[in-house]
Amino acid sequence: MIVATTFPEWAEIIAAGAAVLALLAVCVGGVLSWLAYRRLVIEAAYEAAHNLQHFAHSLNRKKDGFTAWPDLSVDRATELLGPSLLRWTTRHSDVYGDLDHMVRNYVYIARFDFDDAGLDAATAPLEYYAEHAIRLLIHTARFRGVGILLTELKIAWITDYPTAHVRFRWEQAEADRSDEKYRTTPETPLIAWRGSPERSRPSLGPFFKAMEDPPPNGRRPKLPQY
Repeated sequence: MIVATTFPEWAEIIAAGAAVLALLAVCVGGVLSWLAYRRLVIEAAYEAAHNLQHFAHSLNRKKDGFTAWPDLSVDRATELLGPSLLRWTTRHSDVYGDLDHMVRNYVYIARFDFDDAGLDAATAPLEYYAEHAIRLLIHTARFRGVGILLTELKIAWITDYPTAHVRFRWEQAEADRSDEKYRTTPETPLIAWRGSPERSRPSLGPFFKAMEDPPPNGRRPKLPQY
């Protein structure tokens, strides 16, 4: 015996099917957004490393200051702070803070005149940018692709110090730790761009100075997508 399905019953079936499809679309969209975020974190880390390579090659070898404006980009960092991915980025407060400070410093640096006088005046914010870029590499090392990148760059040792206090100069880091500034304690490990006396935590500047463009060896390393 065939039981006829009434119009209201068909309406209920269609509505239930539509609800299931809508839920599936939301789930698929969430997964795709998360994967896009993971890929972009790796890209942002490489962008930061590339910037630090340019930074190193624009610095004077022995004294403070720059010989030329370093070529910097924050395109990938800015994308991670955009509306489509911000919900994922803010789940990692340290990464969010690094990205936010990097972009803010980049915007501030862009206000200086693009000449020698402007470059001299921009030295301090450029150094702050480098500090935040290093912190980003440390804090994103939890992502597999970034861990592989750090190995390619021969600085994977920084992952041994996930809570390190990073400053451009070692003496700045020591002064901060001595005053227990920025949540440091006497036991906080230090990492610096220059001036490090520690063998286990050498200055990062020479590592990036030794790299070619693009880093590390004149070609972009093949990194995982996630």
